[in-house]
Amino acid sequence: MDVVVFAFINLYQTDRLLMSDSLDPNELNKAKLNLETARIAWEDLQRYFASGHLLAVAPDLDIVAVAHSISIDDKATVETWLNDRKLGPVSDDQARNWHEQKADLWAVVVRPWVLVQDRN
Repeated sequence: MDVVVFAFINLYQTDRLLMSDSLDPNELNKAKLNLETARIAWEDLQRYFASGHLLAVAPDLDIVAVAHSISIDDKATVETWLNDRKLGPVSDDQARNWHEQKADLWAVVVRPWVLVQDRN
């Protein structure tokens, strides 16, 4: 019974925190994206590659920061990454390599895109 009460109180406090006016919306968005970022097998990402909705993020970038910039439409930052080839469509060669390696990649969805990053 004590665990249930504790869980309820913890949930109540979390809800109050999320509804607070003092939270920075950017920090909240980054936290949300961080929770939605996970490792996923290339096999499960192939259909997004085939549909042209997969973007590769360079290993030296923070995938959550990239997802956040895309989600808030930070055009200047995203254009810089595109021009520097730190963000862009997954090439056929890269897709083939990931397929052959049966790679697991970090991924996060920022509609309509699925961002992927190989940190191996």
